[in-house]
Amino acid sequence: MTILDLRVTLVDCEPAVWREVRLPSDVLLTDLHHVLQIAMGWEDTHRHGFGRGESYWTASARWLLEPESEEAEERGVTLEDALGDGAVLTYLYDMGDDWEHRVAVAGTSEGTSETAELLGGEGACPPEDSGGIFGFAELVAALRRVQAGEEPDGWDADRLHHLVGDGDAQELATKLLDFDDVAVRAELEGAPITELGSLRDQDQDPHFP
Repeated sequence: MTILDLRVTLVDCEPAVWREVRLPSDVLLTDLHHVLQIAMGWEDTHRHGFGRGESYWTASARWLLEPESEEAEERGVTLEDALGDGAVLTYLYDMGDDWEHRVAVAGTSEGTSETAELLGGEGACPPEDSGGIFGFAELVAALRRVQAGEEPDGWDADRLHHLVGDGDAQELATKLLDFDDVAVRAELEGAPITELGSLRDQDQDPHFP
């Protein structure tokens, strides 16, 4: 079995947010979705899709502009099939905020594995519904001001309260900017890839029938 090291980068994000995960090439896109959600830190509350060139796979073909086809369904499609002769996929999450991830093969090896492994990463995942790349950049600027000793007020205070709740401003800033690799590594390695979705009560995409 081929084992792939994948470098997953949140495109155009500043500060940089990336992860590197190791998993078998025959993982289904449905299960890869759950791996990426956990590795990045998303909450799986929005639609998603995978793309390469003119090919696109999603949990339900009814969201595609093209006529429905079996090929457009991600269920039953492996990572190896989706990559084809290439080494890069696009993973899209939240069609409102439009979070685009570049999923690139960084290395290969031979072996066996039933779990995904986190190899490294940088940057905390943006909060859900934080306004996409530009909204997150504004939030980061506000958090940097908090870390510099300024008390949040007005719009900054409202955004912090809306996105992460009440609490000490410095603690919120740390939570939103630092990547907790220990927790992610434990969650990924704690169960077979095929069970990660069911552990979140999402063995099937909750947004589709």
